[in-house]
Amino acid sequence: MAELLSVERVTKGYSRGSEWVPVLADVSLEVLPGEVVATIGGRLKGKTTLLKIAAGMECPDRGSVLLKAEEPSKLADRPREIRWIDREGPGLGVIVSEFVGWPLAPNGRGRSRAEDVAKRMLERVGAPECAGRRWGEL
Repeated sequence: MAELLSVERVTKGYSRGSEWVPVLADVSLEVLPGEVVATIGGRLKGKTTLLKIAAGMECPDRGSVLLKAEEPSKLADRPREIRWIDREGPGLGVIVSEFVGWPLAPNGRGRSRAEDVAKRMLERVGAPECAGRRWGEL
């Protein structure tokens, strides 16, 4: 099975005043379709930076990221398959399939089509049972 996400030897750092602060050093990982992955680490240890790089929201200083064998920056014209949410999520009462489908139904138009697409997306990642559940039930 081909990787959904491939991160190879990613390095990233930031300039803080006159000091260079390395955050990630040669990080590599592969995620297969349907896998659930978590990042664990202490405060200011690069978890958010790694996730933003994997989602194509930030560029690494070195290394490569491939999403479905393409650079995330080349997927800009397609619907996003990675969504960034904070610890609280979109709200505990939100139905998962609605949240996944929201970007596909601007101003509420095309909701039934968006929900169908969202259900297919959840099936693709091995989580079809989440479609009708509320965020707080996950």
